Amino acid sequence: MYVLIAFFTPVLYALSCIVDAHFSNDVFKKTSSLVFYATISNMLIIPFLFFFGTPEVPSFPVLAILFVIAFIEVFYQIPYYLSLRHIDTSIVVALFSLGKIVLPILAYLIVDEKLAISQYVGFGIIVASTFILNFDMKKCKLNIAFFLMLLVSFLLSLVTVLSKYSLQHVDFVTVLF
Repeated sequence: MYVLIAFFTPVLYALSCIVDAHFSNDVFKKTSSLVFYATISNMLIIPFLFFFGTPEVPSFPVLAILFVIAFIEVFYQIPYYLSLRHIDTSIVVALFSLGKIVLPILAYLIVDEKLAISQYVGFGIIVASTFILNFDMKKCKLNIAFFLMLLVSFLLSLVTVLSKYSLQHVDFVTVLF
């Protein structure tokens, strides 16, 4: 039973990427329009946050970090939707694994988290597999979607680390709001 629950999140995540690809490739001609509507739809969740608590006004340094997080949450979508136009959805989903490389590096630099040797081996496996997925043998170069998704992974990893930093100073309702 718990195994089925564990697969529920990845299945929904994969379905959402398929829907994103459909919107990016077939419905919206301009990426900026798609980003606008995706951001507006995310704002529909805000009233439900009040079931978990009331957001508070954080200190100025934390507020500045929260604004950076909000900015990234909106604008990371541009390279994400552009990458969906350049490569298959399944490969874009696989390229999200680049965040597994970027996140620990940022966590080490910003929050001073330490890594084990086995995690460095995992880095090598992720880098090798993403390289193989995106290398064009005929042109001897990487697909542009690789670089776009590397940027997306970096931005989302930065959001994760900044959110963790913010959660050390304010509650999760304030960070999500």
